[in-house]
Amino acid sequence: MSLYHGDCLPIMRSMQSDSIDCIVTDPPYGINADGGVGGFGASATDKHYQVGWDSKAPSQEYFTEMLRIAKKVFIFGGNFFTDKLPVGKHWIVWDKTGEIKFKNPFGDAELVWTSIDRNSIKKYVLIQQGFVSKERERFHPTQKPTQLLRSILMDYTAEGETILDPFMGSGSTGVACAEVGREFIGIEREHNYFVIAQQRVEKAKLQPRLLTPRALDAGESPAKLSLFSAEVLPPVKVTRKSPRQ
Repeated sequence: MSLYHGDCLPIMRSMQSDSIDCIVTDPPYGINADGGVGGFGASATDKHYQVGWDSKAPSQEYFTEMLRIAKKVFIFGGNFFTDKLPVGKHWIVWDKTGEIKFKNPFGDAELVWTSIDRNSIKKYVLIQQGFVSKERERFHPTQKPTQLLRSILMDYTAEGETILDPFMGSGSTGVACAEVGREFIGIEREHNYFVIAQQRVEKAKLQPRLLTPRALDAGESPAKLSLFSAEVLPPVKVTRKSPRQ
């Protein structure tokens, strides 16, 4: 697993086309959500939160690079980026309420744009009243439940594949990857969130219960976590694997 501190664009530019098995990410929507816009803004007084994290959406080039380097792409909040993405055929719906009716300030559901070439919709029901269901502490205003991320990874990727999150935030995708045996590359430009992600991913990798059955049978140890600064970047090398539909 490798974590990069810096802007994801120059790092993605250095990657070969189709070298990443899958991207799972949640970019800033550019709607100033940290100020409460859209009904799901977080309190900036929380000890972890940084003001301004959602002040600007990524430019077109970020999305172009994601589509170039990855075989499959999953973007939370994809409805905010329809002007920058191809028409989506296969969408994921995260139903946050199920049959339980309560006033959810964050919306009853969230849409995930995917690059999957299949005319269908897949729904995950994970009830969330507030920020993150069944997770003890939230570190980021739009933090996604690792339970949801695990489900997506298990349904759409294979054990050992490489997952990239170019907008890593507090590292939830990396934690989910550690739990289901996926390789992970994370990139985050905000120092505070990068440190939190480092700590969470490192902790997840050290948990024996998170090793997959295959790893346990082989007597493997948790993979080493490599940290890099975007100012001094090593060449990004990703092992090519056979495509998975």
